[in-house]
Amino acid sequence: MSEEEEILDNAVIEEDTGVDVNTQTDTPPAYGSERWHEYVMRQFMDDELVDGNPTCDGCRRVVELLVGPIMESHILEVHPPTSTNFGTATVVVGLTIYVDNQTHPLCGCNVVIQEVADVNKENTDQPYHRYPSATAATRAEGRALRKLLRLRNVVAEEVSKAATEESETEWVPDEPITDNQINVIDMMAARMDINVMDFVNSGRRVYQNINEVRHTTAQRMIQELNRIQQQKKSKPGCVGKYNPNWRSN
Repeated sequence: MSEEEEILDNAVIEEDTGVDVNTQTDTPPAYGSERWHEYVMRQFMDDELVDGNPTCDGCRRVVELLVGPIMESHILEVHPPTSTNFGTATVVVGLTIYVDNQTHPLCGCNVVIQEVADVNKENTDQPYHRYPSATAATRAEGRALRKLLRLRNVVAEEVSKAATEESETEWVPDEPITDNQINVIDMMAARMDINVMDFVNSGRRVYQNINEVRHTTAQRMIQELNRIQQQKKSKPGCVGKYNPNWRSN
């Protein structure tokens, strides 16, 4: 027998189990840690992703899998589309989650989180912009769920061609701020403990009264508050604490 044949005769043939012996167990990392985002994204099924972004339905399942059960889901405020707000629906959604992830700093507690979203034909594709309040509710819930999952730079329901294309709406004179916009600014400022008039005057123009703000400027203010709420931007340094009596001042 040749040396090669002897080696083959004495070799131990291992059964192919189909498992890569170099693959490590996908151990859950600590909540919010460096590996957390990538781990969470691996939990979504293919039909829960749109262009790599998790849907609201997928986020619900993964939140209950990795953070804890959703105890309550409420629509806290609905501002329906009107002619004065150019067909924009704004909805605030609140979620209550019992945290059972032992690495979460609030494990064993109920966590309440709120988010706001708006929908109109300028930022939402067909046919969804035909159901603005329902679509805004889904967007707001999705934002709240993604915040709970500590996901970075992902969207799903917000993705639309309409949001990136130039508006075909005919030019109209800039309208004054609406009561709906004032209420949204007040609500978001209260939630983040931001002084309303300090924030309103943190730009290049100073306003003696919020009613001096124009409609399009108010839209940009609400977008900026959204970015602060999502921790994509910091609060302006000159802004004080929320004052519930700011209107009378």
